[in-house]
Amino acid sequence: MIEDELRGILEPLVERVVREQLERRDREWMSLTTEQAAELLGITASAVRQRYWAKKLPGRKVEGRLYFDVADLDNLIREA
Repeated sequence: MIEDELRGILEPLVERVVREQLERRDREWMSLTTEQAAELLGITASAVRQRYWAKKLPGRKVEGRLYFDVADLDNLIREA
């Protein structure tokens, strides 16, 4: 009985944690760090951060770190 109750409580929690971790991995897989974005764009990491904070470069902050979508950066390069 207690095992069934614990299973009922734990299974949804474990599923949620696993799903969140997979989503996080997928976001990071498709995204570049500040340093990687800088290399791709041919500018410094500091310039990437400045453009992000000035809203001139799309990106997102995840757990205190900036990430930049490869497709967004590719579009910026093509438009330049």
